Amino acid sequence: MTIARWDLWNSPCPPTPKFVNTTLDFSNFDYHTPTDQNLTLFYGCPSGVSGLDKANYFPCGLDNIYFVSESFTGIDELFEKCHRNIRVPVLGTALKNESFGLQKVLNQGFDVDYHNFWAITCLGCEASAGICGFNSSSHPFVCLCRDGDRQPLFCSSMHACSFLFSLLD
Repeated sequence: MTIARWDLWNSPCPPTPKFVNTTLDFSNFDYHTPTDQNLTLFYGCPSGVSGLDKANYFPCGLDNIYFVSESFTGIDELFEKCHRNIRVPVLGTALKNESFGLQKVLNQGFDVDYHNFWAITCLGCEASAGICGFNSSSHPFVCLCRDGDRQPLFCSSMHACSFLFSLLD
């Protein structure tokens, strides 16, 4: 799944900047997939920072602002000299595309792996003709079967196997 930051969607110069790094709830998402790269936006930098190309500069009011990927060798100088910074994951392919400007790179977003164990487990339970439930005293998830039995994942192995094979296709 590809997602993008809403606060940077229209402009890397938000009207009421909150200067926060991109963070996700790792119980539902993983990022830093092989397709992603971190981009750091530096705000309030002095003019003429060494080692930066004009392509890394973008205007934002009266601020001097630069963006660099995490592989930029002079990144430590920017951390020292610039007032604020934020890290934003972006698609590596968008970052390497020289025809893309900063805004298009930000709007392309970044890839995440969405994983919700309980949602997938519940689908498997329902595919085996069960009803999803929770048992707070022993196991957080139970599959309530038609015969009154309670199973940790599926009601019958035959339905469970066909469900698992359909997930793998």
